[in-house]
Amino acid sequence: MESFVSYPPNTMLDGLAEVTPELTYATPDGEPQVLRVIHPFTNDRNRNRRYPLIVYTEGVGWSKPRINFNLPQLCRLAREGFAVATVTHRDVWDGHPFPAFLSDVKAAIRYLREHADEYCIDPERVCAMGNSAGGNASLLCALTGDDPRYRTPDYPDRSDAVQTVVAICAPADLLALYRTEPVNESLQELIRRLLGGDPESCRENAVSMSPLFQVRDGRVSQPFLIIHGDRDTLVPYESQGKAMFDRLKQAGADVRMIRIEGTGHSFELYTDQVFQEIVAFLKKKLGSWAVAD
Repeated sequence: MESFVSYPPNTMLDGLAEVTPELTYATPDGEPQVLRVIHPFTNDRNRNRRYPLIVYTEGVGWSKPRINFNLPQLCRLAREGFAVATVTHRDVWDGHPFPAFLSDVKAAIRYLREHADEYCIDPERVCAMGNSAGGNASLLCALTGDDPRYRTPDYPDRSDAVQTVVAICAPADLLALYRTEPVNESLQELIRRLLGGDPESCRENAVSMSPLFQVRDGRVSQPFLIIHGDRDTLVPYESQGKAMFDRLKQAGADVRMIRIEGTGHSFELYTDQVFQEIVAFLKKKLGSWAVAD
């Protein structure tokens, strides 16, 4: 190998990403909710590019997400040519039951559309992505786009509908989750706090918060990618991830499922192969950057 080499510069800054400071997108109940955007580096040569957007919600049992926790992984997606926003929402343990978390994530989507030019976002190509409780929020965002039940006054002229979904170990059926054996008392208490009581007495909330029951035959237009470990005992594979996949298939949706063998509710799901699958799925369904009009 030669000891002196010469290469051309990376004039378009491809493969590089930058992170914004925390931004307050809304203050429901007087509580600031924030997001952080990771997006491809821009300069004078590439400033007219517009990138597909991923809105990522971390799963922490519907408590307030830590938006910095997954930054290294999300930066990998930004380096692949996506703008990525990681968002917070109100905390169920602070007295904010359903639909507070969903209304907040939807407000964040509208905020990002409002500021699309600032972050070189293509507002017509948005993916909702999340793990665990964040996956539940992402599925609901797709299946309840612009639903007035979950709309806040923030950015009223913008849509909160999304064009595709990546849901990782996501709760899909709150009724089945509550009945999971062996009984998980902590999980049952969490679900009661979310719904305002047990699922049978608060059945309308349980159904509304269950993506499985929000699927409408022939009316699901977005592509879905569902990822779930087949040894998940907290959010069981069969009654949650696989049941959601089967229901979407039955409804005629474009859906793909990745089963991670021998893995539970853990970060062991995030293999390089899974990451590559996510990137390939997003590029196929959302495309890459486009030139702004």
